[in-house]
Amino acid sequence: YLMTATTLSTIPKLVSQVLAIYEVAPEEIFHQADIELNSTATVENRVSMDKMVKLWQLAVTATKNEQLGLVAASLFQPAYLKGIGLAWMASANLEEGLRRFVNNSRLVNTAMRIELIEKDDQLIIQYQPQSQLNEQAKKMAKAHPCALQLGLGFFLKMFRMAASKNIPATAVYFTFPIDDSKDAYEEYFQCPIYGSCENNAISFSKPLLNELLPTHDPELVTLNES
Repeated sequence: YLMTATTLSTIPKLVSQVLAIYEVAPEEIFHQADIELNSTATVENRVSMDKMVKLWQLAVTATKNEQLGLVAASLFQPAYLKGIGLAWMASANLEEGLRRFVNNSRLVNTAMRIELIEKDDQLIIQYQPQSQLNEQAKKMAKAHPCALQLGLGFFLKMFRMAASKNIPATAVYFTFPIDDSKDAYEEYFQCPIYGSCENNAISFSKPLLNELLPTHDPELVTLNES
């Protein structure tokens, strides 16, 4: 039985905001990708990864920007992750919020598993395709490069918003080649970027992720967990 990989319907909404920056009307693009433009963003309302791949592809063609995922990451807001995003902002520190997100990440994308790897004083956030997916499903769950740009780029934005200051990454790894556009990646991530790697990953200094957050609110966290 092939389970269709899906993502939250808030992610297409984010793509429509990106299109607005380029003054591209989203209606036709969403119609071609067979995604409802103004669907209500509920947790149950989901979009298949196949359609998302098509949406990214159409958006890239319309805007002539292959790094559209980075633009989307820069517009990211906690509410796009529903309650998890708010609980993340209200966590005691960035690592605690990150672990809370990882535990719920299937909600955001059913095809990907996120692994946290501790190495020396670094915390590496690494994407893995779900191991229980068969080969056919793994192929189908192959994310568009823009989805991976957003998938790694949004951590930077979430950390920056929760900490009310810049939290620099120490390295970023993509599975696809990035040579032609290294500048765009370096400008966004402000750290060494590596293409054609085995996994998609981003690493941060662990001490930075353990500072107490100004937005810490135990009540809000409990509200979300209940």
